[in-house]
Amino acid sequence: MKLKHLKSILDDVDSFDSPNVHLEQYPTPPDIAAHMMHHVFSQGEIEGKLVADLGCGAGILSIGAAVLNAGLTVGFDVDAAALQVCLQNCTDMELSAVDIIQWDLTRPPDARWRGAFDTVVMNPPFGTRTKGLDVIFLKAALFMSSGSVYSLHKTSTRDRSVGNCPKNAITTIRAHHRRTEHLQSLATKFSMVVVMTLSSSRYVKLRGTYFAQLQLDTALTQGCLLPFPRRLRPP
Repeated sequence: MKLKHLKSILDDVDSFDSPNVHLEQYPTPPDIAAHMMHHVFSQGEIEGKLVADLGCGAGILSIGAAVLNAGLTVGFDVDAAALQVCLQNCTDMELSAVDIIQWDLTRPPDARWRGAFDTVVMNPPFGTRTKGLDVIFLKAALFMSSGSVYSLHKTSTRDRSVGNCPKNAITTIRAHHRRTEHLQSLATKFSMVVVMTLSSSRYVKLRGTYFAQLQLDTALTQGCLLPFPRRLRPP
């Protein structure tokens, strides 16, 4: 499917009538969702795969995965109203390969979800109202994925210096950065949260948002301690 066609489909996805600011709900613009999901598809991470969408909201990423022929997409969200919008969108678009689950992602994941999905996609809360909420979503995504995690994280446009950052303000999370406070420290320093576990990660900049692909090695994730594997390959 061409990018233009995917965007035209996602343009028809209904969004929130009244986003819940306490949950940091915000719609993913169709153009960004289309670029993101088209890229994930081009990497062979959607077609025929089991895909999770964390904090799915109205379901634009879930729907993107479904129309790109995911084997099954499961959307997770704590907000019943958002899930109702997602369900209605899927019904209107006659998509049967999307399931939704009401789940509070701030709670520890059930063991049954460990590595249950081939691919996880998400546009998580940025943690502007609840500090560390973005990190919690990343931890859950890493726990649930046996393959790759694709996540959107907003960069700050305020006058913070990122002069010491690598190109595109990307930093590498190494083995000694497993603890949450390390991640939060990096987020403060770089005005963003980008997690990279292996050297094969790819990045695409979309309108001030950095779209990070996290590659995980199944052998490394077995028996790992959240949020990151105990051993990481050198960059």
